[in-house]
Amino acid sequence: MPRRFTFPSSDASPGDPPALWTPLSFSRDELLDWASSFDTSIVARLRDGASVLQAREDVRRVANEFQREHPDVYSGNVRLEATVEPWAPDFAERIPMALSALCGAVGFVLLIACANVANLLLARAGVRQREISIRRALGASPARLMRQMFTETAILTIAGGLLGCALAYALIHLTGAMWAGEVNLATAEIDVRVLLFVLGLSGITAFLCGLAPAWTTRRPNVNDALKQSGRQSGPSRNTRRLIRVLVQAEVACAVVLLIGSALLLRSFIHLIQVPLGFDPEHALIVRTGFNRQRYASADRRHQVEREIVTRLSSMPGVAAVAVTTHVPLADQRQIGFVVDGRPADEFHWADNALVNADYFRVMGIPLLSGRTFSDVEYTPNSPAAAIINQHMAKQYWPNEDPLGKGLKWGGRHLTVIGVVADIHVGDLGKPIEPTIYNSVYQVESGATTSGVFVIRTGAQEDPTRLAKAAQSVIWSVDRGLPIQVFTTLHQVVSASLALRRSLLQLVRGFTLLALMLSLIGVYGVLSHAVTQRTQEIGVRLALGARPIEITGLIVREGVQLTTWGIFSGIDRRSDSRPVNLYITVRRSGARPSFVSRRRGHDPGGISSRKLFTRSSRVAFGSDGGTAL
Repeated sequence: MPRRFTFPSSDASPGDPPALWTPLSFSRDELLDWASSFDTSIVARLRDGASVLQAREDVRRVANEFQREHPDVYSGNVRLEATVEPWAPDFAERIPMALSALCGAVGFVLLIACANVANLLLARAGVRQREISIRRALGASPARLMRQMFTETAILTIAGGLLGCALAYALIHLTGAMWAGEVNLATAEIDVRVLLFVLGLSGITAFLCGLAPAWTTRRPNVNDALKQSGRQSGPSRNTRRLIRVLVQAEVACAVVLLIGSALLLRSFIHLIQVPLGFDPEHALIVRTGFNRQRYASADRRHQVEREIVTRLSSMPGVAAVAVTTHVPLADQRQIGFVVDGRPADEFHWADNALVNADYFRVMGIPLLSGRTFSDVEYTPNSPAAAIINQHMAKQYWPNEDPLGKGLKWGGRHLTVIGVVADIHVGDLGKPIEPTIYNSVYQVESGATTSGVFVIRTGAQEDPTRLAKAAQSVIWSVDRGLPIQVFTTLHQVVSASLALRRSLLQLVRGFTLLALMLSLIGVYGVLSHAVTQRTQEIGVRLALGARPIEITGLIVREGVQLTTWGIFSGIDRRSDSRPVNLYITVRRSGARPSFVSRRRGHDPGGISSRKLFTRSSRVAFGSDGGTAL
C-alpha cells in the first residue's frame, strides 16, 4: 500500500495507521456459529451510473434470497440485515454536515473580502472620475471602461487566489501535524482540481468585486468631472452610499460569524459537561487480538484471558482489571432481539458488549438492581444471562421489575439478571440507546476475537506509565498476542470530541479572520473619507473647532457604520433566533434544544457586539489623529 495510506478504524488513530494488512477469511463452522452475532462492514465502489438507492435495494434483495436459501440458520428471530450507506470519512462521517458549516464560514469570509476589494475599487473609481471622464470624452465606450475595471479586479483576485493556494499548502502540513491524532490529513493535497476550483472562484470573485465599480463608469458626469481639480475629485454621493452599505454588510457578516462561533463554543462546552455514566480517570486501555487458528478453542482463549487478568491485577499500582470487546465512545455494535411475550416480528435493536464480572466496577458503572456476572458460574454451557441498562428497563418494562425477564437473541434465550446505570456508548451528542451486556465467557461471536483489557490504577498512579509493564505481562502469557493500541480511557473520551474540537477551531479561526478583514475594511473606508475631507477639517479648525471635536466626529461616523452592521447581524427579538445560525450549528452537531435557548440578551451575542464595537473604536480613533 502507499506509504501514507490509512483507513478509519476504531483500533487505530489517524496518527497511528496499521502497519500490516492481512486477508480476512472465515470457515463454514465459524460463520454458522456466529450467524446471529456477526457484524461487519464491506467497502465497495458503485458502478458508473449506479445510485446508492439502487445498490441498497440490490443488497437487500440478495440478503433476503440468502436467508431463504439457509432456513436452518436464519429463522425465527435470526435475521440478516444489510444496508448501503455513502461512505464519508472524518468530518462528514462523524459530524453530519460539518463541511457545510465550514463552507458557510469560508463563504462569509469570502463575501467580506469581496466587499473590501469592492470598496477599494469604488474609492479608486471615485478618485479616477476625471480620468474616466476624459477617456469617455475621447471616445472610449462604456463597455471598454467596464472591461478595464473587470481586468484590474481579475488581476487582483487571481493573484490573491494563487497566494491562497500557496498558503493552503503550507497550512495543510501545519494543521496535519497539530491534529495528527484527531483528523487524518495525511492524504490531503493541492492538485489540479483544487487549482481549477481556485481559478473559477477567483473569476467569480472578480465579477462580484468589479461589478459595483464597473457600474459607476456607465454614465459619468463628464462636464462636472472635467471642471474638478484632482484634489476635489472623489466618489459621488451614490458611490459613497454604496460604500457604506458594503461596509455595513461585511460588519453584519462578521457579527453572524462571531455569534455562530459563540454558539458552537457553548455547544461544545455543553457536550463536555454531559454525564458519561462511567469514570474515565486512571484507566488504561490495552487492545489485543486472538488469532482464530491459534485459539480455535474458546476454552483456550478464556484460559489465556483469565491468566492475563490475574497477572495484570498483581502489578504494582493496579486496582482492578476488566475484559471487554467494546470500549464506550470508541466501539459500537448492535444486536437484534425479541422480548418475551411480544410478537415474534416485533424486532428491536440494542447496543451490545461482552464483558467479565469486574467490568462494571472497573469502569465505575453503578449496579442499580440485581447482580453482575460470575466468571465461574457463567460458562458457554450455563443458562444465558444478560445485564441491561436503565434506559432499556424503562423502555420495555416501564412499570415492572425487569429482573427475570427474557429476551431472544438469535438462537439464544437471555434472562435479565441485573440493571446498571446508563452510559454513552456512541456519540455524546446523541441520546442514550438500550444496551445489553453479556458475559465474555458465555457468548461466542466474531467480537470475542478482539480482546480489550481495561486496567484501573490507583488515584496517584499515571496509567500511561504502566503500558510497557502491561505489554511485558501479556507477552509473558503469550508472546504471539499482538498489542494493537495503548491508550487511556480519558484519551478515548477526548478523541470522541476531536472532530468537533477541530471544527470549532477552524470556525474560530475564520471568525477572527472575518473580524480582522471587517475592521480593515471599515478603517480603509474611514481613512479614505478623512483624506477626502482634509480641506473641510482644516476649515473647521480655522473656524475654532477643537481637535477633540474633530476626532469625535470621525469616531461617531465609524460607530454609526458598525452599529448598523452589528444590529443587522443580530436578531433583536427576544423570542426568536437567527435561522441560518440555527441550521448551521444544528448541522455541526449541537443539540437543537440547547441552541434554541439563545435570547436577545444572550451573553454570546452581547460579547460579540462589545468585542466588535470596542475593536472598531480603536481603529476609528487613529483616523481622527491622522487627520489632525
